[in-house]
Amino acid sequence: MNRLKRLTRFALPVICSGVFAVLLAGCTTPAYSVPDFQSPPQVLELETLLAEYRADPEAAEEKYRGERFLFPSIEVDDLMSDRIGDHRVQLSDMYLQSGSARFLPRDRFALDHVGFDFIVDIVGEVRGWRFGYFTIENCTYIIVEGGDLPDPGGY
Repeated sequence: MNRLKRLTRFALPVICSGVFAVLLAGCTTPAYSVPDFQSPPQVLELETLLAEYRADPEAAEEKYRGERFLFPSIEVDDLMSDRIGDHRVQLSDMYLQSGSARFLPRDRFALDHVGFDFIVDIVGEVRGWRFGYFTIENCTYIIVEGGDLPDPGGY
């Protein structure tokens, strides 16, 4: 019996600490590698893009279609959003237009703070000519210059 007591006194703490270590190992969070961050988009002047599409549409399509760029200093000529107009429009019908280019928003509220005659920097994906307009999709907008917005018309 004495032997059992001695074994219990020394072996039990060792066994318990081993069980505790196994349980603790199951509670630790796994280590993850540092994520690769997306590189910032290249800057591309809208006129340069349109000139290349006019000069050689096939080569420009291969070079630019689906690529994401920052288009600096785009002047808003026309705009269709929930804020402009007298009714709620579908996301697929929203756009910011500058000349013959239309910039389609990534989400429903992206154009809420943009108005006519604003100057914006736009990040978007090139899609090419569609329905008579050069189309850039999935856009986000950064206001460079802009004044007061009109009262909301479609809320």
